[in-house]
Amino acid sequence: MFQEQLQQILDDIINRSGTEVSAAIYYRGKCAAAAAAGGGDVRAKATDRFNIGSISKIYCAAAVMKLVEEKRITLDTKICQVLPQFQMADRRYRDITFRMCLNHSSGLPGTGMRLAFQAEFLYDEFKEAFFDYLSRGKLKADPGSFSVYCNDGFDLAAFAIEEITGRSYSSYLRRAILEPLGAGSTGCGIEVLPGKLVRQNGCPLEYLACLGSGGIVTNLTDCAKFGAMFAVESSSQMTCPQGKSRTGNTQSLYYGLGWDTVSLSTEHYDFGPGTLGKSGGTSQFASYLLVSPRYELSIGISATKDTGIVPLEVASEIGAAFLKSEGADIVKPQMPSEHVRPRAMDGLYFGNRGLYRVCSREMDFAVDEFTPDGWKKFAETGEDFSFQEREGAVDLMMRWQGADLVLAQKFESKETLPVRKKTAWEQRIGKSYLIYNGHPDDLDIGDMVNGITIYRPETAESEFEKNIILFCAKEEGGFRMMPAMPAGDFETDYVLDGEGGSGCRDTFTPFVEIESGIEILYDCGVRYIDTDSLPKLASQTVTSREPQKNPAFRTDAGYRITACKPQHVKILLFDEELYPYYDERRDCVFPMTKKGYIVFLAKEPFSAEVSYEQNEIGEEDEYRSN
Repeated sequence: MFQEQLQQILDDIINRSGTEVSAAIYYRGKCAAAAAAGGGDVRAKATDRFNIGSISKIYCAAAVMKLVEEKRITLDTKICQVLPQFQMADRRYRDITFRMCLNHSSGLPGTGMRLAFQAEFLYDEFKEAFFDYLSRGKLKADPGSFSVYCNDGFDLAAFAIEEITGRSYSSYLRRAILEPLGAGSTGCGIEVLPGKLVRQNGCPLEYLACLGSGGIVTNLTDCAKFGAMFAVESSSQMTCPQGKSRTGNTQSLYYGLGWDTVSLSTEHYDFGPGTLGKSGGTSQFASYLLVSPRYELSIGISATKDTGIVPLEVASEIGAAFLKSEGADIVKPQMPSEHVRPRAMDGLYFGNRGLYRVCSREMDFAVDEFTPDGWKKFAETGEDFSFQEREGAVDLMMRWQGADLVLAQKFESKETLPVRKKTAWEQRIGKSYLIYNGHPDDLDIGDMVNGITIYRPETAESEFEKNIILFCAKEEGGFRMMPAMPAGDFETDYVLDGEGGSGCRDTFTPFVEIESGIEILYDCGVRYIDTDSLPKLASQTVTSREPQKNPAFRTDAGYRITACKPQHVKILLFDEELYPYYDERRDCVFPMTKKGYIVFLAKEPFSAEVSYEQNEIGEEDEYRSN
């Protein structure tokens, strides 16, 4: 029996670090093993339920295919024909079909950042925010022209399913897919289902309202059972190549419907042709579903992120060990090979998360990254990098988990690209904007959504590059630099068009609105207020007359704050660089202030009495919040 070996593998993971991990194997239509490890005070069980993140996309695609089977739609039915609530100023949105939503070629921005991850399940609020975000966005490409990873399409498909069926998405999924399968632990939102709902140590329960793209919760036995539906060699629409590419990008071409790849190749193991793979990640969990039709094998794994595992690597190792116990050796022969240094193509490369610089050296090249503190080393050598030339650009490719991702792109045919005139964006270089419409139950706030500072690319050479601006979003423990091109004084346009799993993923065209004479920056569904407009905090009554319009103030260093406020109001403190250093939702001890900012998150209007007093010498530096 492989059960004991699987348990040992998971125990070894938890013995190194982390809260909990679980995995299950289906082989030739039956559960071959299922185990869990960790769990803290309550020992982990294989029945425990995990947020499996983007593996949810396969469930959404399966639900759409059920509607196709029932002849209620076709894959080429246009979304706007069945979902009138979906509207964009960019009229090309009318051409988006179900197929484009499921193969990542819709051209939609990527990911709405407001209210997707929640401490309380607020589905209606997310739905309203999602459609508002799309109505304010632009398409990054003509629908159907190329595939780049996109969450928006799956959430759109899930809302369309509700409109077509007259049922909630979870209700239709249960009737059409889960009940016939016998996956009793699988659901979404706040459905009461058997099995403990896992959360990472020190974190609140995590609810995902983005049901189509990431909202499934399940135990791993039922996840592997779902995967086993596809563990037969067939040419179904979901498991054949469905992606679109202008450049031959294999990652784009091998998207299935919902699947990251329908031709998974790992470095060390051969699971056969047509192997399917889908990763899933949330703020607390990392997951993978691997399906091998050759061996009729399905492996599901999920772990809290504090384990530090790479789920695909562990799933592959589990699969290889299991098949070996069944008499099949799938280890690839390791052939000695020398690293072939690609010809370096020096210059600036713009990516969806950063700005990079390739610099040739005598025998190799290095890759630097532009940060808020200037240029820093990103990679000492070019060993994991290559270059892909295409019309108008060169892509900087990075090897990651056995695949070559488009990390960033360099603009080659600069003379054919328009040079923009000076605009009001010039005066915004160096300005910072702080979260302004935050909800206290939005878990992205304090993590990925905090504030934005606008930069100009350093060492830009061409006039085109010099006109690009960088929106630096401050994330806990890091940052994200997204490029855009000014389009007048208040709007921007896309500059990236890379394909695949990274490329121009999750890019947007930020714009500025004026509210009572104050600039408000809008990006990916979130509003940010100009920090220059914020008053200094004092001992005062803080009020908010509109829901989710956050009062914010500047703070000096070395002050004590106490607040008598409603329970639903949560306080966050940010330093000058807009990084959070106190979040009332998870931190018990209220620190002395730094020079920076304070934000009051509230779901409804409120009034609070705030005391703001300078710390005296000899007093404790920290104290508990009232």
